[in-house]
Amino acid sequence: MNQIAEESLLFDFYGSLLTEKKQRVMRLYHEENMSLSEIASDCGISRAAVYDSLKKAEKQLQEYEDKLGMVRSYFRRIETLDEVQKDLRRLKDRLPELSGDTGEAAHLIRGIEERLSALSEEE
Repeated sequence: MNQIAEESLLFDFYGSLLTEKKQRVMRLYHEENMSLSEIASDCGISRAAVYDSLKKAEKQLQEYEDKLGMVRSYFRRIETLDEVQKDLRRLKDRLPELSGDTGEAAHLIRGIEERLSALSEEE
């Protein structure tokens, strides 16, 4: 994932923990795609102040992620759900031929149940 996309995602998860000023700068930069000069003009501050505010906010967001891990957890959940969906499709596609082989079907179902259980335990 590129740096701007990662910072935007961190802002989505933790942005409300920033000061209003830092939230505004992040929003204008990441969501409105404004340049530092445009943000400086809009906020009535120097370009250097915008840059400093942006960098401090980005550092703070990364520290929140390092401590809380919500983004990492989010991606683990997405990955697990993708795996479960693939197994369910495999099970559905193979169900007619597995009707006599309950061992493989039971194995697939146990795997699905374990991954879903792991997702529940993370909450």
